[in-house]
Amino acid sequence: MRVVTAVFLFIVSLSGSAFAQQKISRVALEDPSPEQLRHNNVFHKQIRPKEKAYAKRSRFLNEAGYQTGPIPPKKNKAALTKYIVRAQKVLARISHESLKGYCTEINHLRKSIGEYQSDACKGLESRIKHLTANIAKVKNYQQKNRTETAQQSTQKDVLSSLERASDTARQATSQAEDVLLSILGDNKEKTLGDFLADLSDTNTSANYDPLAGIDAAPADSDDPLAGMLAQTESKSAGFKIDYKNGNEGVRSSSGETLIPYKAWRILDYQDGIAKVSITIREQHQCSLDSQLDWGAQGSWRAARTGFVDIEGEFLDGETLSFEFWKAHTLYLTTSYSANDFDTWEEYQAHKRKVARMEAREDIAYQKCKLEAAQWKQGIARAYK
Repeated sequence: MRVVTAVFLFIVSLSGSAFAQQKISRVALEDPSPEQLRHNNVFHKQIRPKEKAYAKRSRFLNEAGYQTGPIPPKKNKAALTKYIVRAQKVLARISHESLKGYCTEINHLRKSIGEYQSDACKGLESRIKHLTANIAKVKNYQQKNRTETAQQSTQKDVLSSLERASDTARQATSQAEDVLLSILGDNKEKTLGDFLADLSDTNTSANYDPLAGIDAAPADSDDPLAGMLAQTESKSAGFKIDYKNGNEGVRSSSGETLIPYKAWRILDYQDGIAKVSITIREQHQCSLDSQLDWGAQGSWRAARTGFVDIEGEFLDGETLSFEFWKAHTLYLTTSYSANDFDTWEEYQAHKRKVARMEAREDIAYQKCKLEAAQWKQGIARAYK
């Protein structure tokens, strides 16, 4: 009985195995659907080969020779040029390898089988956009550098021309002043101290001292010179340069006249002697419309200068002198710095403008000096 049962079970197992094998064979031999076939064909025969080709062709993007790095400093002209060359090299290689075409086709194929998960061109387009924008920035820097270089060159030429004009005016002024000195000759103006010293030396060499014995002279002395000098010495202790009816004179603290009132200017007074100046001619001189912190606006004055005593007579002749009276003009000065401008270019442009203005004003100043020297020559010739 046991033998019969075992044989039966063996036969049943063999039958089940055969049935299973037949079913598996039927499933394996079933044909895939047309959609599945198209999907497999696109993926394995089109997408995968193109992805491999794209990966191989884009491998250079990670090589050191195709890394541009950050944009160099704006003023580093050599580095800017090198950056442009390297960035354009990368873009040219991208175009040569047709990377944009490959990734675009990969995207299209993925969408066609419903497996579009990410943009295959995203990284490439970001790289192209970054390089293109940086190239534009660098070219803008280069253009600004070229413009600045041209402006600096123009500025240099302008300032050189202005400097030559200033030198010419300065030489002409120097020559005119030399001519003036030759006309004036020994016409040298003295100070009151120099005059009194010379007077003292002259009296000493002649064994005569006009001040000697003043203290010893009696109050009722009949010597008129001694009395006059004694009076002068006492009155010189307190005096005032006074104005009366448009004239100037010197009076003592007690009100006595020490130097008579006349149409002259009292420049100095000491020991009974005054240095005076009598105007010969006045002329309004040069006027500079200056926008900086200096100007030359006023008038020149030509005068006869000499030394007079209580009688108002010149003691040692006269000399010709020239004085410049500067007008009381308020000049507003405006300081500036780079912080006052929106851009560095505006700041540099303003500096160039100021430099040109200063150079032109120097020329005008030299021309004013030349005009004054020529005017003085005319006065000196007439005076001589």
